[in-house]
Amino acid sequence: LSVLVDSTQVTEQLQLPSAKHRTVAERFPDNVRYIYEKQLEEADLIVLNKVDFLSGTELDVLKISLAERFPGKPLVSMSAQNGEGIDAWMDYVCTARIAGRHIVAVDYDTYAAGEAALGWLNASVALRTMDAATWPSSRWEKFAGTLLETIRRQLAAYPAEVAHLKLSLRHEFATLNGNLTSNHGPISVRGHLAAPSREAELRINARVHVAHEVLQAIVEGTLDQCSTDGMQATVTSLRSLSPGRPEPTHRYAAAIV
Repeated sequence: LSVLVDSTQVTEQLQLPSAKHRTVAERFPDNVRYIYEKQLEEADLIVLNKVDFLSGTELDVLKISLAERFPGKPLVSMSAQNGEGIDAWMDYVCTARIAGRHIVAVDYDTYAAGEAALGWLNASVALRTMDAATWPSSRWEKFAGTLLETIRRQLAAYPAEVAHLKLSLRHEFATLNGNLTSNHGPISVRGHLAAPSREAELRINARVHVAHEVLQAIVEGTLDQCSTDGMQATVTSLRSLSPGRPEPTHRYAAAIV
C-alpha cells in the first residue's frame, strides 16, 4: 500500500520543523490533519512526489523529518512530472511483500468531522469553441491553467483553503491534466491535445475547506466566464456535497502475516 505525499505540502500538513509557510492549524482544522496522518500511518510505503520542486538539502531534511515521525516506514521519492524515481517505486511494489500490514485505530467521529470540513465537488462539462483552428493544443493548455488559477483566486478571496483541485480535458484519445494542492503552491498542467479541436470534455474534482454550496457557486461562476471568450461551457453533471459519517460494516483487527 503506497501513500503518495505532496512534498511541497507535507511540512505544513504535519507541522514539521522545516515548514516554510503557515501551519496546518492555520489552513485546516485538526480533524482534517487527523485523516492525513492516519493515511500515512496505514501506508506500507510513503512515496514523496514532486521532489523536482525541492533542492537536495530540502529533500534530505524532509526525509529525516518523516523518518523521525514514522520510524521504520520505507520511503521513496519521485517526480510524476519528469519520471524521476518511478522505476524505483515500481521495483519496490513489484517485489513479493505482504501488503496492508498496518491496521490503524480510527476515531470515526473525528474522521467524519474532518471529511465534513471539506466541500467536495465533481463536475463534467462539455466545451465547444467557435473555431477549431483558433484552439490549438497550446491554447487548451493555457485555458486549463487559467481555469485553475481563476478558481483558486476566487476561493482564496472568499476565503477558502484548497486541499486539491484537479481537472482533466479530453478530446478523442488525447488528454490534458491539471492540478493544484494549495492556495499558494504551483499549478501543474501536463499532456496536450494533439490537434486543434472544437470540442472537449472537461472534468473537475475538488476538495476545499469551505461549504460545498460556496464551492459549487464559485466553480459554476468561473465556468460561466469561460462562455464569454469564444467558448461555450455546458455543465452536463455536477454534484457537490459534505460527506456523511462513515459506518463500516466490517473492520480488520489485524493483518494476516
